[in-house]
Amino acid sequence: MALEPEWEHCGGDWAAFDLVHCATGLRMQVKQSAARQSWHGPNFNSDTAPPPRPRFSIAAKTGRWEGATWIAEPGRNADLFVFAWHGLTDASADHRDPSQWLFYVVAEVALPASASLSLQAVSRLAEPAAYAELHEAVRAVADAAGPAVRLPPH
Repeated sequence: MALEPEWEHCGGDWAAFDLVHCATGLRMQVKQSAARQSWHGPNFNSDTAPPPRPRFSIAAKTGRWEGATWIAEPGRNADLFVFAWHGLTDASADHRDPSQWLFYVVAEVALPASASLSLQAVSRLAEPAAYAELHEAVRAVADAAGPAVRLPPH
């Protein structure tokens, strides 16, 4: 919702990416991780638990599905990546509350040639943005990435 109406959700089932820019066709993939997980249970004690070690998959693919059609297209399936991190571990943690998340927006061309990234590596590539700042962060990264990823003026 933070990116509407410019971006449309198209992810589902085994979709190759999550959002598409309505005017340009740019593709975006959202990766998320959270410090508190459902398997921790209600008595989770973040003081005694090991610290979270979030990792985000950024592996290149051999292709993608469009409906029932396989398209052999090696590489990553998105032009922009949003890495979402929910760092709260206490009882106030509510993954449904967008204000509790931090978002890191990175152009695909800026990602290293690795299969995954740690949160620490992501934070070296981008400044965190709050939910209210996400729309502008996406626009800034797309514009900075150059003509191949530039969005039209709003």
